[in-house]
Amino acid sequence: MKQTKIYLILVAMLGIVLLSSCEEEEPDQAPTVANPIEDVTVEENADNTVIDLAGVFTDEDNDDATITKAVESNTNEALVVASVSGNTLTLDYQTDQTGTATITIRATSNGQTVDDVFEVTVTEGEDAPPTVANPIPDVGAKVFDLSLIHISE
Repeated sequence: MKQTKIYLILVAMLGIVLLSSCEEEEPDQAPTVANPIEDVTVEENADNTVIDLAGVFTDEDNDDATITKAVESNTNEALVVASVSGNTLTLDYQTDQTGTATITIRATSNGQTVDDVFEVTVTEGEDAPPTVANPIPDVGAKVFDLSLIHISE
């Protein structure tokens, strides 16, 4: 952000007042984490989790809308695949996997960066009861009329 400083220079002997201005550049400030992403816990085979990143990062000397976000690291892609598109973070849980992953989201503004780190935990859920893949069709059977005959001695 530019700051304008105005200097008033008096030259007493000549009775002249000179007004001078000078713009000085302040160093660009890095973005900061305004609202950290909370840790996520789901059961295995859960639907994707979608997180809005619009309010997570801020930059005091640049427009927050210009901050870019990206997945910097994921410690367990076999458990969850993390992807960012614009301001949307999607966590795609892999089938029949449990465990934890640490995910780092990096925000960049004017070449300066900041990271937000959170944990994803996928717990074991109840598996659905087994189903019959190929049921055996009903088979018709003939019923025989059996009668008992008593023979007396």
